[in-house]
Amino acid sequence: MSPRLLLLLGLLGFGAVGCAKNAGCPSASALCAEGLKPPPKRGVKSPGTAEISQERSFTGLPSPERVGETGKIESNFPLRDEKGVLVLNELIQQALQSNPDVASALERIHIADAALAGARAEFFPRLSVSESYGISDNPVQTFMFQLNQAQLNFDQDFNDPSLTDNFHTQVLAQYNLYSGGRQMAAKRAAAAEREAAVSGLEGVQNQLVFRVTEGYYRLLQAHELLQIGREAIEQVEHHLAIVQTRLRAGTAVKSDVLSVEVRLAEVQEALIAARNRFELAWMVLDNVVGAPVPRQELPQTVPPAPGSERVSELETLIEEALRSRPEIGRLARKREAASAHIRAARAAHYPTLDLTAHYDAFTGDLASGDTNFFVGLVAQLTLFDGGRTRSQIQQAQARLHKLNAQQRGLLSDIELDVRRAYLQLQEARERLRVATGAVKQGRESLREIEIRYRAQMATLTELIDAQVALSRARARFANAQAGIEIARSNLERAAGRLSDAFTA
Repeated sequence: MSPRLLLLLGLLGFGAVGCAKNAGCPSASALCAEGLKPPPKRGVKSPGTAEISQERSFTGLPSPERVGETGKIESNFPLRDEKGVLVLNELIQQALQSNPDVASALERIHIADAALAGARAEFFPRLSVSESYGISDNPVQTFMFQLNQAQLNFDQDFNDPSLTDNFHTQVLAQYNLYSGGRQMAAKRAAAAEREAAVSGLEGVQNQLVFRVTEGYYRLLQAHELLQIGREAIEQVEHHLAIVQTRLRAGTAVKSDVLSVEVRLAEVQEALIAARNRFELAWMVLDNVVGAPVPRQELPQTVPPAPGSERVSELETLIEEALRSRPEIGRLARKREAASAHIRAARAAHYPTLDLTAHYDAFTGDLASGDTNFFVGLVAQLTLFDGGRTRSQIQQAQARLHKLNAQQRGLLSDIELDVRRAYLQLQEARERLRVATGAVKQGRESLREIEIRYRAQMATLTELIDAQVALSRARARFANAQAGIEIARSNLERAAGRLSDAFTA
């Protein structure tokens, strides 16, 4: 049997035996002690190393394979209840599946998974096979070809050899025994970056839930304003009919009719603007959800915002936000990664030790030839690199200092965010209280003035002013109703707990 065929058969056996022996060798045992495992498949969470031992799940989130060409997926959630009314919670679940920002954050996790798999792969040996062919009549090259093939003939003229073919098959194995801690530091940095990507996804989810909630209540607000506009037109048309009747009876003048017609034109113009705002609110909600929302029935009353039943003191909210906001977790993981990168850069000051082995087969006719092997250790220490290592260490340290400064700024920004959201909620509550009283007073005032107007004890101007005042009070009430729910949701977002119920 030819050496080439023997080598190919040996290669198959070498791979099987090598994998079996690897599990029992000291190096492989050390790797198992570190919790290192084969690279995870795309979309599969790998349990982990000490750095990523805490598994997290994200219900309702798609894998990239489910995302279509447009970046959207089909809805798996009913957006309406059994009565056909649009439901906020289902809109949020749909947004967590369809919104492109979530898909982008998921891809960042997949990128981090791949980087972590690559860092883990550095702990395993490299095995490669190569095949080369050469032909030469160069005396030195021909001599080496024949010598490797064990076909050297001393009867030939070495100064004028004939053409010689050479097929060289090689199986090469390389394994790093020591790298000064660079591989372990790189793995820790990749694990921290992966956790930072997970925290980034949580931050996107927290912000997205608020955006959907805000869009939902803005839609309800626009719908209520549209209803107010329609009812205002009905009221003005009713007043116009009364004035026209009086004009025919001779108890009113033409200017009274003109005044009501001017008012009718104003409310008609306001209705056009309200209708456009209502359509725009649908479009904004479509954009935030990431998929078209069917234009069907809306709830008659304003439902409570997610988490609105949770009421905490301001300082408690600040403490919770500083502990659980995803942005803080993401930056903390980034700092861990930066510290690991410093350690990896410093590893260049230490020597490296590599084990290398190769098995070679040489033949000129694929039928006869020779084989040999080589096993050796390679130790290397960089004595001078022109300052490259020092530069890399300084860069890594500067990145860590930058992240430390960002952390101080982030803590201050989050505290301000919570305080602002808390004050906005207090303001929204006061606005709702005042608007509720204003609507009640406006209705009573309009009712009394209508009675007085029919009894010819009030002027048309007073009637129009009362109707305008009521419309404005109702609009302020609608704005306040939406505003207080948005403010509640914003405070939950600022505390970092808005998306908990949807991603647990």
